[in-house]
Amino acid sequence: MKIMKKTKLNFLLFALLLAGISFTSCDDNNGNIFNEDEETEIRVESVEWKSDLKNGYEVALGDNSLNVANRMNILPKNATNQIQAFSSSNTEVATITSQGQVTPISYGTTIITVTVDEKTDQFELQVVEQKVIAVSSISITVKDIEIRVNSTEDLSTKFAVIPGIATNKAVSYESMDPTIVSVDAVGIITGLQAGTATVIVKSVDNPSATGEFNITVKEAPAFIGDYPRDNWEMTASHTLFVEGTNSLESPFDEDTSTWFALVRPGKTYGGVSVPSGDGIYFIVDMKVAQDVDYFRIRHRNTTQLFIRYHKIQEISGSNDGMAFTSIATNVAIPNVDLADNIESPNIEIPLSKYRYIKFYCKDSDCFYTGSGNQGSSAQLSELYLGVDY
Repeated sequence: MKIMKKTKLNFLLFALLLAGISFTSCDDNNGNIFNEDEETEIRVESVEWKSDLKNGYEVALGDNSLNVANRMNILPKNATNQIQAFSSSNTEVATITSQGQVTPISYGTTIITVTVDEKTDQFELQVVEQKVIAVSSISITVKDIEIRVNSTEDLSTKFAVIPGIATNKAVSYESMDPTIVSVDAVGIITGLQAGTATVIVKSVDNPSATGEFNITVKEAPAFIGDYPRDNWEMTASHTLFVEGTNSLESPFDEDTSTWFALVRPGKTYGGVSVPSGDGIYFIVDMKVAQDVDYFRIRHRNTTQLFIRYHKIQEISGSNDGMAFTSIATNVAIPNVDLADNIESPNIEIPLSKYRYIKFYCKDSDCFYTGSGNQGSSAQLSELYLGVDY
């Protein structure tokens, strides 16, 4: 019986020993339970401004282009915390935002510091006077200008100061014959009487940098507005299709219910075909050569946008009806896509003086190109020519 009790006791002690060994084997060497989900933080070992800043940096007062965010080397590159904090040692010289934007305040020196995960670096920033970039020349973009008596023109848009980053771009203007054309301080010229004159633009910064405009002043037109169209005639590139009131006389008859139409290139309508390689045109004969600087179209109706002219590819003029000189190209008809705009505004073209005015269209964008019905003809009700220059 004693032997049996002793055996049971030994077995109990052996079991407890095994349990202890098993419990100990689940621990790590430090006696802590290992957690595979635990991430190891990688600390920043060093931070250093890039060389263009590290060696000192100059910025002009008024230059707000300097931003120093991310302009440093952080090691190791896979450091966990790479948040950058910035400071300026002298905010009366320059300030810096949390995003690294530097704003110069006054002349002087300040130290810009970056801190990343308790590691820091600094560079010296000097705020200096803005560097002066001198004017070297003046480039005239439109040299020859024609205006009428009592009309004006802005010269300030017709030249460039070189270089474009010059510090002082101010200029002065002078008319060499102020009885012909005057010019004010901002470059607006006014025609005073017929003749020619030179207007000089001069750099204030560098008086040797100058440019010259050749100004021709013409007499004001005796007539301003729409010309009477009583005896005007029209010819066209192709035969007109027979439908409704379609005729060569309709554009000048003061009757808005009549209309004139040509079949579009590449289309067939009303028994008339126009090959796709052809352009279509109509020529207005005003009977006498007249100054013209605008035209106006009244569309046929407010429901069919696809029958309207959307662009005139070329407008040209002639005094013999044979040899034509280009006046303007790719002239868009404004607001043509608005159905209730039955009549265009006056559409400006360069001033010319011809008896015959030709309107030519061939490109697809001269006509409607939207969705739905593309239309087979281009139509108008009235056509006006005039001068207001």
